[in-house]
Amino acid sequence: MEKELQWKTKTIDEHYIYYDDLEIPYEVIRSKRKSLAIAISIGGNVTIKIPWQATKADVIRLLETKRDWIYHSYKKQVVRTRNGIEVKEGASIPFLDKAFRLHIQHNSSKNVADIAVQEDIVLIETPVVDSDFIIECLETWYKKNAKHVITMRAEQYAKAMGVSYGKISIRSQKSRWGSCSSLGNLNFNWHLIMMPSNILDYVVVHELAHRIEMNHSAQFWQIVSEFCPAYKQRKAWLKEKGMSYELLTK
Repeated sequence: MEKELQWKTKTIDEHYIYYDDLEIPYEVIRSKRKSLAIAISIGGNVTIKIPWQATKADVIRLLETKRDWIYHSYKKQVVRTRNGIEVKEGASIPFLDKAFRLHIQHNSSKNVADIAVQEDIVLIETPVVDSDFIIECLETWYKKNAKHVITMRAEQYAKAMGVSYGKISIRSQKSRWGSCSSLGNLNFNWHLIMMPSNILDYVVVHELAHRIEMNHSAQFWQIVSEFCPAYKQRKAWLKEKGMSYELLTK
């Protein structure tokens, strides 16, 4: 099936290429150069370099011409950084600032799997000992906890920042950690619950700041810096390590 590509602008300087199974964020950089070019770095950061006089139509034509190349190159670069976490007995399972040891206990008498935290152990008692099923169980457990923790942190930061928001959704986004719609609804990637708490907090602040500035202007980053002074380090951490939290089988 051919991938469908659309060009959309969600904010003044934030752009996305939409395929039928993937959305890829990119930035546009204007300079004194004479031609248009696309660069995709390790980690999947996509940059469109264009001359000052280039138009939106010029960018769209470039994206259409390079649509397949962007898709495959992006996936290749992202995969290079996805070392991931192999789900198996005794694996280290990250949860915010902690790490638990995974213990899988087979119980054929059960109809569904149960997950419990016992001191430094995440215990999965399951009728099926299958890697894909165990990953599905862990994802469900992570998503439930992500909704609880992120909702709590959003409430706290929204009050401090003097903003409101709509509903909060937890998603399995492939290339984004969070987003804020024009209606004020917030979406967050469930993998954030696996990362250090200061990283989760940065993403929450980032999305709430969009309730004041729906762009990534200097004013936007000033708002972010007021509530997350180390946002540059947090942003860099996500770019470097964010893709290493995939749950993988052998």
